[in-house]
Amino acid sequence: MSTLNHVDRNQSGTLVRQAAVTNFQEDSMGMIKSALKTGIAVKIVDVVRREAAKPENQRKAREMVDRLRHEATKPENQRKARDMAAKFNSRTGKRHRMP
Repeated sequence: MSTLNHVDRNQSGTLVRQAAVTNFQEDSMGMIKSALKTGIAVKIVDVVRREAAKPENQRKAREMVDRLRHEATKPENQRKARDMAAKFNSRTGKRHRMP
């Protein structure tokens, strides 16, 4: 029985290359999965770029950023943020001061 070359003998004495075939199948499936994931990521980036280039989406993004800035400047939201940060810091043991 030779494990170095991934070759075994079955009951009748013939060589069986099952381990080598299995490793090849696993490797090729891993490569296929990686290629699919990469392809999907590239397609997502393309769609995001295309949608971000549209003037109506740029306008919507600007409006959203303006709303977020407006909400962030409200005193009650700043107080909530400080309280949440204090709660988080007390759990993690870190001492950071929010402006």
